[in-house]
Amino acid sequence: MYLDYVVDDQEIRILDDDELNEAFQKGIITDSEYQKAKKCGMMIQESLESRHQEIISLFTTLYQKLNTQITEKEND
Repeated sequence: MYLDYVVDDQEIRILDDDELNEAFQKGIITDSEYQKAKKCGMMIQESLESRHQEIISLFTTLYQKLNTQITEKEND
């Protein structure tokens, strides 16, 4: 809802938690929506953490493929 996640080779970070809190404090979202967002956010973070190395491997592979394609295009 308001949360973003950054996955790098060191950690998984949650961004914009302050925006979620602000939306709740301003009445933009209800208590139920806030609690649901927090609960879902925790579930997402736990899932990302449990598969952290797998995610890093996937992104590394995709980055390498994309980099190769860009290099080949530049050399055409």
